Amino acid sequence: MARSRRVHHMRNVPVSTVAAEGRRERILVVGTRYIGDTVLMIPFLRNLRRAFPQAIIDFHAEGAARHMLAACPFIDSFIIRRRVTDGSGKLRRTLGGMAGEALAFRRAGYTRAYLLKSAPSAAMLALLAAIPHRVGFARGPNRMLLSRTVPVRAGRHQADLYLDLLRADGLAVDDGHNDNWTVPVAAARVESLLGVVPAGRPIVFLSPCATNARRNWPSERWARTLDWLVGERGCEVVLAGSPPDAPVHAAILAGMNPELDGHVHDFSAALSLPEAAALISRVDLCLGIDTGLPHLATSFGVPTVRLFGGSDPVRWGIWRGEGEIVHAPAGGGRDPMRGIEVGAVCDAVERVLEECLHRPRDGRDGHPAGGATADAGLASAGVA
Repeated sequence: MARSRRVHHMRNVPVSTVAAEGRRERILVVGTRYIGDTVLMIPFLRNLRRAFPQAIIDFHAEGAARHMLAACPFIDSFIIRRRVTDGSGKLRRTLGGMAGEALAFRRAGYTRAYLLKSAPSAAMLALLAAIPHRVGFARGPNRMLLSRTVPVRAGRHQADLYLDLLRADGLAVDDGHNDNWTVPVAAARVESLLGVVPAGRPIVFLSPCATNARRNWPSERWARTLDWLVGERGCEVVLAGSPPDAPVHAAILAGMNPELDGHVHDFSAALSLPEAAALISRVDLCLGIDTGLPHLATSFGVPTVRLFGGSDPVRWGIWRGEGEIVHAPAGGGRDPMRGIEVGAVCDAVERVLEECLHRPRDGRDGHPAGGATADAGLASAGVA
């Protein structure tokens, strides 16, 4: 599918005119900058493409989202939102940037907008862009800015809430499954790095860091868990985090039995985000807290064990995948994750490993269960 990096200039026309003239719809999807959120948006994008197979579908977001969708076949282009950092005149620069984006989108002639980002700024952008059909979540001022608002129903997973935006438009939604893709050059890079990992031992990807400190588990408990994984369970452990994660990784390694830490491989400095995704697609299990990379693992068909204390496991837990959630006990106060004991985590990992290692999983050769290896040309197109 051909994709463009730019917004093409078109005169603005209403949805009814597009339908009457039999012309292609142009759809804008506004997402967030978070890895996990973006991964959970992929089922929405698949169903949107199924509903509008001939439409031009552009995705607008900032940050790491572009790497998560670099090989996504359901969108035509990724439009990067330039985030305004702190500094003099931040409000003025933010409003100026929004006005510029809105003008470009108005000229592009979008007929529909689906706002997966619930912030009022996204709704305001779609309104200023004169997009006639604007669908988003019913939060705060969004009710006045959108043409259709959808309630955020309690007890639903975030992936299902995204799909509710399509259901509200009367669009059919499939059975709900995960998709993801590895970029060939990233998969090849990971293949070479895995040469240093001893063969014949289960590989566990560790994701111990979140931007919200309330979700983090004490590093000394991670160290004890890794001692068990390596020493008693015979596993190799791999990590691939962002630069801010380095102190946490170092603290975990420092707390381990020095005779065992050689089986922990931190590839953080060596891998880009697409390469980290390719690495995750190759492991036997992902163990981590409530953060983006376990969602990525599930999208590749990798079982996960996730630790939850400061967030809602119903909304942010495992969606249509295998694994277990280890809950912090109620009444944990300001540091609920301390209520999770090492033994409970090891027991969950033991159960999941026993189940998943006794049957084959697509993806052990680098072709993940949740998707496929993307075509090289497709993988490089449409991402600035």
